[in-house]
Amino acid sequence: MKKKLFLAVILLVSIYGLAWSSEKETIRFWSDQTDPLQKEAITEMVKEFETKFPNASVKVEYISWKDMHPKLATSAAAKTLPEAATFEDIYNATLPMQGLLLPIDEVVEDIGGPDAFPEGSLSVSKYKGHYYTLPSGIIPTLLWYRKDVFQEHNLKPPRNWEDLMRVSRSLCEDTDKDGRVDRWGLGVPYGRSGMVTRFLLGLIWSNGGKVFDENLRVVFNSRNNIETLQFFKEMAKLSPPGSSEWDYYKTMDSFVTGLVSSVPYFGRVLQHVYQNNPRIFPHIEGMRIPGVTGKQQYAYVAIRGIGVFKDSKYPDLGKEWVKLFMTSDKHLRFLHATPGHTIPPLKKFQKAWLDHPILKEKKSSLEAIIDQTRFGGMLPQEPGNPVNLAARRIEGENVIPDMVQRILIKGEDVKDALMWATKKIEEIAKEEGITK
Repeated sequence: MKKKLFLAVILLVSIYGLAWSSEKETIRFWSDQTDPLQKEAITEMVKEFETKFPNASVKVEYISWKDMHPKLATSAAAKTLPEAATFEDIYNATLPMQGLLLPIDEVVEDIGGPDAFPEGSLSVSKYKGHYYTLPSGIIPTLLWYRKDVFQEHNLKPPRNWEDLMRVSRSLCEDTDKDGRVDRWGLGVPYGRSGMVTRFLLGLIWSNGGKVFDENLRVVFNSRNNIETLQFFKEMAKLSPPGSSEWDYYKTMDSFVTGLVSSVPYFGRVLQHVYQNNPRIFPHIEGMRIPGVTGKQQYAYVAIRGIGVFKDSKYPDLGKEWVKLFMTSDKHLRFLHATPGHTIPPLKKFQKAWLDHPILKEKKSSLEAIIDQTRFGGMLPQEPGNPVNLAARRIEGENVIPDMVQRILIKGEDVKDALMWATKKIEEIAKEEGITK
């Protein structure tokens, strides 16, 4: 009897052990890229991954980029972070310094080493000798303009700030002759969003200014930055009413709908004009945002990231997912979901990336997009600076948009608004341990 009972127990243990061992290991992946075509591409990548790793599954959670910061904070505190995630440039640069990510040096090597990536794209991925993130996308800011409108007025694309003001002023028009301007020369975003930060920082760098110097000392309150803000204030007068409420999409829509003849934005403009206003698609062009004569031109070039969280349940599978996400042929489909918006993060995709109907028609715009990557910066890593951990709070607390709105909405003096923002940034830098 005891022998039979013993054998029964062994059998039950074997059955439950087999069931347990065949249970799939589910990894979680956060994506802040939520375009329907991007989701389709990610779904195809999941199928490919689960075929390659039959005992694993991927649960994709789509998170608005606006919700990423609180989601990261609460999940880190509760130790419920996913295996992997894509994130904005702010987190790509700062998460490695916060100790939340695993080194992924072997993933970099498996992909082909640093030479497999475009020049400069790994600049914020390395921390204390190890790679912690990979660039999931490179997004330069350009000036998009209407060639047909410029030609109609015998105007050439602006070469410097003076040109930009002159041309934009000339293109403020009353097209329906009712006595009111209905097409504006330049769209200047100054809503409470990151769009104004990206546009203004490019202008600040182009005029020799910075927020922090190369030693991460706050140098925002400078003569050059006063000059840049005065210029921005004058430009804003050439922008339509309501620009004070523009976020990313409202900025883009102002150009797509024909409300403005030029606007600073990313390559996503191409797809939206092609789909929503195809009549003007042949007449739009992208160029580097004009700079100051005699100074190096810069623009905001965001380097998005992907990484593996240290305290996740299956970090090794997370690394395998990141590797597949970056190298799968489906990644090209992911890039083509928003053609022109994101430069391929791997050199191997660059030729095939160009082979898209929309991109084939905009060769000179693509040349400008690619060229601008050589002269770019981000709030977490200004040109010539090391990575700055204070950037995530400066961005999250809307310090720069609030400064601009104090000038343009509340009528505050430029010097006073700049002093206010400088003090805020100094407080943040001190609290984050950047300065004493």
